[in-house]
This record gives sequence, structure tokens and C-alpha cells, in this order.
Amino acid sequence: MTRTRLAAALLVLVFVSAAFWHLQPERRLRRTWDKLVAVVEARHARALGTLLAEDYADRWGYRKGTLVQDARLAFYHFDSIAIRAEQEEVRIEGDRATITAILRVEVRGSGRAQEARVATNALFSPFTFEWRRAKSFPWSWKLVSFDQPEFDLARFRRSAAGGF
Repeated sequence: MTRTRLAAALLVLVFVSAAFWHLQPERRLRRTWDKLVAVVEARHARALGTLLAEDYADRWGYRKGTLVQDARLAFYHFDSIAIRAEQEEVRIEGDRATITAILRVEVRGSGRAQEARVATNALFSPFTFEWRRAKSFPWSWKLVSFDQPEFDLARFRRSAAGGF
């Protein structure tokens, strides 16, 4: 085997190994989780929508469209958002995954933003994010639901009384 062929074979081996390592389900899920945090910190509602499954639903009655719409309104109250995840746990079972984490936030913005910060940072139970791996793109994870049993999101929901 010539040096050129050996170098080419090694290059292919390195490329395949890197691709295999990069496309592992947990690694892809963590990248998507990091992207979700970055999108919220950037206050980018449209990008948030790209991370949600078409059948997204949560206990507050949000669906994909309504969550994106209310997020757009809520983000106006924030000049900046910084999120820190504590006690993060990742569980993957086939095409489903759960990430639980206690979230701490620092914000700048209106009184509503400060109220949301105080409410979030006072929570003791973790947030739970349910994910599903897409069938068409097995490396792509979509958020199907999120929950936090102590959080009273209803007080921050969009309303005629002036909520988000």
C-alpha cells in the first residue's frame, strides 16, 4: 500500500469516526438542548418554533403555534436572559428522551421580566423537557412537552388584562 493510499484510508477512518461520534443520540440531544437554551436567551421566538414538535402540548394548554406566539410577546419584556441549568439529568430510551434540570435565570427588562425571574428562581423542583427523535432525520430531536409542577405559568399568560 502506498503512502498516499494509507493517508487516504486514515483520513476516511478519521472522518467516519468523527461522524459516528458527532451523530450519537445523546450528543445530538445535548446540542439541541443547548440550542433551546440559546434560542430563549436570544429571545428568538421563530427559532423556538423550529425546535418544537408539530404535536407539542403541555399542561398549560399550549400547542406549538400558541407557544411561539406567546413567546414572541413575552420576549418583548426582556432586554436580556441568561439561563443556568443545575442538576441536569438526561435519559434516552429509544426515540424518546427526557432532560430534567433546575433552571436559574438572570434577566434585565420590565417589571414582568423581574417577576418571571423571581418566580423561576424560587422553584425547587426541576423542569422536565420531553423530546422525541424525528423519524425523517434520526439525528434531529424535537421538544414535545415541558413541565414544572410548581410553576404557575397561568399568571404570565397573554390576556386582555395585560399578561405577556
